[in-house]
Amino acid sequence: VQYECRQDGLSVAVIEYSIKVVNTGPTAIPLSDVSVRYWYTIDGTGGQAGTCASTTHPCTITFQSIAAKAKADQYGVISFSGGTLAPGADTGEVQIEIFATGMYTQSNDYSFNDTGANFIDETDLTGYIAGKLVWGTAP
Repeated sequence: VQYECRQDGLSVAVIEYSIKVVNTGPTAIPLSDVSVRYWYTIDGTGGQAGTCASTTHPCTITFQSIAAKAKADQYGVISFSGGTLAPGADTGEVQIEIFATGMYTQSNDYSFNDTGANFIDETDLTGYIAGKLVWGTAP
């Protein structure tokens, strides 16, 4: 999973970032089996909502609360509805926004990394195939 921060302020109304999922394996992967988790704290912002936008692969984002961990009490799950990812290929840029009422403090979010305008391999976002962790480390 590659990640690019699109909103680098420490206090923001909307968490904005982009991802690319890269297939480093030797076989094609059905994108409907792929999901990515972005781990963060909701900071008392209330019910979570978001958008997932990709020009090539339809995607959605849903939210899951978890027992509080270091820098995470919530994660957003990015998933895809179809297509395949060939060996060596990536999804292209997938733009994500997370919002609610109030402000987020990104400095206490596990997956936040101020990358500037650069995609980086980011192990604080976790990648799954058919529910099995294949990339990164959960908090």
